Amino acid sequence: MTISASMTLTFTLERYEGRGREQVRRGRDGRAQLIVEQGGELDVNNELMKVVEHGYLEVVRFLVEECNADINAKNDGGLTALMMAIGEGRLDVARYLVKECGSDANAKANGDFTALVYAVFSGRLDVVRFLAEDCGADVNVNNKYAGTALMLAAEEGYLDVVRFLIKDCGANVDVKANNGDTALMRAAGGGRLDVVLFLIKDAGADVNLKDNNGDTALMRATGGGDLDVVRFLIKDCVADIDVKDHNGGTALMRAAGGGHLDVVRFLIKDCCADVNVKDDNGGTALMRAARGVYLNVVGFLFKDCGAGVNVKDDNGDTALMRAAEGGHLDVVRFLIKDSDADVNTKNNDGVSAIRIAADHGHTDIVGGLTPFVLPQRQMPTSDTWKDLSNVSTAESLSSYIPPTEVEVGAFYEQGNFGGNFQAKWLDADAVAKLFIPDASHGTLEQEVCLWQQLRHPNVLKLYGICQAGPSVNLFVCEYASLGSLADYVKEYYDDEKPPLIWKYLYEAALGLEYLHERGVVHGDLRCRNILVGSDGLAKLSNFGLAGFTSKSSSFSNVVWPMRWQAPEVLEGNAPSRESDVYSLGMCILEAESGEVPWCRDNAARTRETKMKWNGSGHGIATYDINDPNSPEPDLYFFDPDHSSFVQSTRELVLQMCRQDPHERPSLASIACKLECLAMEESLGSSQPELVPAFTFDDYLTGE
Repeated sequence: MTISASMTLTFTLERYEGRGREQVRRGRDGRAQLIVEQGGELDVNNELMKVVEHGYLEVVRFLVEECNADINAKNDGGLTALMMAIGEGRLDVARYLVKECGSDANAKANGDFTALVYAVFSGRLDVVRFLAEDCGADVNVNNKYAGTALMLAAEEGYLDVVRFLIKDCGANVDVKANNGDTALMRAAGGGRLDVVLFLIKDAGADVNLKDNNGDTALMRATGGGDLDVVRFLIKDCVADIDVKDHNGGTALMRAAGGGHLDVVRFLIKDCCADVNVKDDNGGTALMRAARGVYLNVVGFLFKDCGAGVNVKDDNGDTALMRAAEGGHLDVVRFLIKDSDADVNTKNNDGVSAIRIAADHGHTDIVGGLTPFVLPQRQMPTSDTWKDLSNVSTAESLSSYIPPTEVEVGAFYEQGNFGGNFQAKWLDADAVAKLFIPDASHGTLEQEVCLWQQLRHPNVLKLYGICQAGPSVNLFVCEYASLGSLADYVKEYYDDEKPPLIWKYLYEAALGLEYLHERGVVHGDLRCRNILVGSDGLAKLSNFGLAGFTSKSSSFSNVVWPMRWQAPEVLEGNAPSRESDVYSLGMCILEAESGEVPWCRDNAARTRETKMKWNGSGHGIATYDINDPNSPEPDLYFFDPDHSSFVQSTRELVLQMCRQDPHERPSLASIACKLECLAMEESLGSSQPELVPAFTFDDYLTGE
C-alpha cells in the first residue's frame, strides 16, 4: 500500500529517523510528523519493515491500524516484519504483531528460515520461549540450510536455549539436517563443551552418528581443534577413533589438516592413532599438514612419530609436492633440509615438486629447491670446470661463455634456503643461476634467446650461458648487489618509510615499458622480482615465464601468483601487457604499504575479492570507496596511516587495477606519474614548477 504526497501522518514516538524521501520533523508538542515530500509516495509495507527493526512500537501500531500495512508482507530477502523484530530482539513489537495482528509465526523466509531461527541466532531465551510457548512455533522444522533450531542453538553454544528446546519443547536431539548434521556434531565442531556434555549425558545424543559425508562428532571436534571436547568424546563416550569418512579420512587427518598440534599429539600418544594410515586417495596425515602450512604438525609427525615423508598418494604426490603446491616455504624448507624428502621424485603425471611450484608461481620455492635437484645434489665447484671437452649443448648457443672465463665462487643462501652462486666473468661481479628444465616453461635455447636480446638499464642483463657439467647449465647474469625491492621495503619499514621507493618503481615502469616494446610480457611482476643493482638502478628479473605464453600449451596448467595477478589471468587468460599494468599497481601497493597485497586473506578469499573489486566507479564496479556498506578488500592504500599514499597515488592504483583490461592506463602515463612522485620524493616536497611539462592527465587524454 502507498500513501500519496498530499497526506501528512502524525504519530507519537521518542526517536525515529526516516530514510529515502521521507523526513521527520518534531513539533513543539513533542509529537512528530512523517512528511512525504511533494510528488512522492510512502510505501507503508516497506516503512513497517524499517520501524520494527528499530523497535518503534507506536509507529508500528500506527502503520498497521491506520495505514493498513500488511503484517505478512515480505522484503526482497523473504523476511516478514515479525522476523525482523525477532532478529533484533524487539519482543514487545513481536508480541503485538502475533497477539494483536495475527502474524504467522511459522512463515518462511528465503532458505526456509523462520522467526524461530532468527530468535535462536539472537541467543534470546525469552524470545525463543515466546515463539515456542505463546505462538506455537514448530521447534522441529528443518530449514534447508540452517537445520533445526536446536542445531543452531548448539552450534552457537546457547546452552539455556538448547536445554529449553529439549526439556520443555521436546526437540528431537538426533534429528538430522539435509547434510546429515546433528546438534551434537554442530556443538562438537564449535568446541561447545558444555553443550556437548548436556546433549550426551542429559539428552542421550548418539555420539557415533554420521552425516552425509561420513563425519562423526569426533571428526568435527578434531577438525575444530578443541582438545577438551575430543578428550571427552574418546575417554568418556568411547567414540570410535578409527572410524573413516566417505573419503577414507580419519580423525587424525582432520586434526593434522587443521593444524591442531595438541589434538594430533593426543590422538597419537594417548589413543595410538595410526600415523601412516591412508585415505581412499592414498593421502596421509602428514600430507594434509604439509598442504595446510602447519610446520609444527609436520615436524611432530616426522620427528616424533616417524611419519613417512616420501610416501606417495594414488596420484604419486608426496608431502613435499603438496607443500610446494600451496607455496608454503617453511614446510618445504623443513621437508628438504630436516627430513630428507626426495626432491627429484615425480608423480604419475611426470611432474616434480619444483615444477609444481613453478606452475603455481612460487618462485621462492623454486629457488629453494633448485640446489637440491642437481645430480646427486653436487654443487658446481672450480673442479667442475676442468673436464668439459665433451660438453656441447651450451656451446651451440651464440651466448655461450667458455668455462675458462667464469670463476664460480661459493653458493650463497637467500633467507637460509635457496640462492645462487657468486661468480666472476672477466673480472666483473656476476651471479650464476642454475637452469632447471623442470622449473622452466621453455627450453634452454628459448630462455637464452629471450633474455639475450634484452638490453636496458632497468632490465637485469644476461651475460651468457655456461655449462658446468652434464645437465648443469648456468645463466651468468648481472649481479644486483642491493637485493630486491621487497627486501629494501621490508628493511626500512621496521623503522621508517623507505626513501627511494618511487624512484625504483619509476625505473621498474621504464623497464616494463621496454619489455612491452619488444613483445615480452613479464607475467610475474612483484617487488621480489624488482632488483636493485650496484649502480643504484631498479632492474626487472624473472620475466622468462610469460615470454613463452603464446608458444607453449603448457601454460594451461600454470596457476599464476594470485595476489599480484589481474583477474582475467586468474580466470585462465594468458598474461598480457594490461595484466602487467595491474601487477605493477600491486607492486606500488606492496612497496608503499610494506606488506604483500591481501596478505591478511587466504588464497580463496583473495581470488573472490579480486574478481569483484574494481578501481573504477562505474560499469561492473562492485566496490565504492565512499560507500561504507560496499565489500571492501584488504587494500592498504585506504589506511589513513599511509596518508601520503592516499593523496598522491590512490587514483593511479585504482586506474591500474580496473576490472576491464582495456580501461587501464598506458605504461607511458603511469611512468609519467611515477616520475613526478620520484621527483617529489627526491626533493622532499611537492614543487609543481619542477614537474615535467607533460602531465599524467595529458597522457591519459592522449594530448
